[in-house]
Amino acid sequence: MFEINPDLKVQVKKTTDITWVSTEDGKVTFLPDKVEKTYFIIDDFYKNPDEIREYTLKELKDKTNVWTDKKGDRPDDGRLAGAIGRRVWDESLEIMKDMEVQMAPVFEELCKSKEWHIDFDEKHHYEKWSSMRFVINVTNHEEVVRSERPWYTVCHVDGPYNKWASLVYLNTPEEYGEEESIPGTGLYSVVPPNPDGSINHPKLQAIVPVRYNRCMVYDANQVHGAILEPDLYHNYDRLTQIMFF
Repeated sequence: MFEINPDLKVQVKKTTDITWVSTEDGKVTFLPDKVEKTYFIIDDFYKNPDEIREYTLKELKDKTNVWTDKKGDRPDDGRLAGAIGRRVWDESLEIMKDMEVQMAPVFEELCKSKEWHIDFDEKHHYEKWSSMRFVINVTNHEEVVRSERPWYTVCHVDGPYNKWASLVYLNTPEEYGEEESIPGTGLYSVVPPNPDGSINHPKLQAIVPVRYNRCMVYDANQVHGAILEPDLYHNYDRLTQIMFF
């Protein structure tokens, strides 16, 4: 199911961030150095994205492997990780093995690119892929409003135990058009706290719009987040596959 197109066209993009280090006690140290951070955009990623999309929709209909936020029908057991809405989470051995076999070697080649500012670690990479679940974030307008969270508060990082993260949009043009008018995902730079300790929101650096079967690969330690402004997802759920490695 997870076969990837053999001739991927990679768009290499850059953003700028400050240097910061998180410590085990949860504190963050900000350094004055600025660094360029790479991210990839890859359109037409899967050979058959319809198969993955239909599998996702079936899971949502059956509700067997679907977890929700605190106000949903099925209590979250930690798998939602603070996300708004629902999360398809399939950890069947057949699905996990198919993902590992089809995807891990492709992402190895992508992560070995000299464009990255991250060092590739083969052992770490394959350990992550050997335990990779099939996970889809599912969100709509009602869930965003119900959360009572400003959309920009979903900004986060996926590290420090991951080097890269990736997502694939699974919304079709019939749902959100082909003109890339839905902002999708934002990448941000960190803004240090003010001298009085008050917090500043991260600064938006780049937007990767929604497009069916578009893959995005990015630094797991760069601040990012789904742009979940109310009114964006009235008619259909936002469907995004997520992976961390």
